[in-house]
Amino acid sequence: MIMEYTYYLGIAALIVAWGAIVIAIIINPWWNIMEGNLSQLGSSKVTHSYIYNWGLILSGILFAIFANSLIDSTKSRLGVFSAGIYFIASVHLMLVAIFASSDPHGFASGEFFLLTSVSIFFFGLVLVSDGFKKHGYLSILYFVLALVGSALIDFPSNALLEVI
Repeated sequence: MIMEYTYYLGIAALIVAWGAIVIAIIINPWWNIMEGNLSQLGSSKVTHSYIYNWGLILSGILFAIFANSLIDSTKSRLGVFSAGIYFIASVHLMLVAIFASSDPHGFASGEFFLLTSVSIFFFGLVLVSDGFKKHGYLSILYFVLALVGSALIDFPSNALLEVI
């Protein structure tokens, strides 16, 4: 039951985040994925920045509950550790929106992406050790591809890197 609940909650968090991002992009035709970053959509200078920011905050709340629920679905210390990292990443996602136009924003954004990636890697290891090899190896592969891709590819903008 817990795994089914966490699955849908994780999906809901992704839908909320991407829904807010897509709506913010649509209502801000000046924004260009090849320049800048997604955070520009949440700047206090943007007319409807609340759509992006509240979407990230709500998504962060859903991700935090999802991360907490992951603790119940694992039998290992590494699983609890990776779920804890994911929980901290979800708090940083909320902080990205809360500090939309201030100095802590860059730190919160960087920490969100870093902690989410590390959590995906560690939880992939947990899935492999718990017998869910296919999902575990896919998580680890995703982490490796993201790490190698971001290191080797010269992306024209942070926004393009953020969405990939």
